[in-house]
Amino acid sequence: MTVFDPKESSDWVDPDHSGHTDDAWHAHPGEAPPQHSHGTVTPAAIMAVGLIGFLLVVACVVVITQYFTMESQRELASKQEVSIGAEYRSLAATWDQNLREFGWADAEAGTIRIPIEAAADKVAREYAGQR
Repeated sequence: MTVFDPKESSDWVDPDHSGHTDDAWHAHPGEAPPQHSHGTVTPAAIMAVGLIGFLLVVACVVVITQYFTMESQRELASKQEVSIGAEYRSLAATWDQNLREFGWADAEAGTIRIPIEAAADKVAREYAGQR
């Protein structure tokens, strides 16, 4: 029986002198040597693409911000500020007066209004008399 010695074989490939052999599959016999790349990407080209992308994003942000500002100003200008405070205070005073004083609810129909406390006392006396 013969022992295989890789150093004696013609398939011995040891480019880095590590003592490990490459088999025939790894050596790719009959194949052309590797070629250089057809196009080159330089750091300047990468920087240019990155800068253009950054400027496009900044331009979009500026345009959107300006559009939002113009639209919000237009919307605010189209609305009128309405103060209902004085009108509400006047109505609230009238309602309070109607709850606290005697007066006509409907003079033509002969309906009067009485203060809320007097009405509550009258209802309480009526219910107390029923029991």
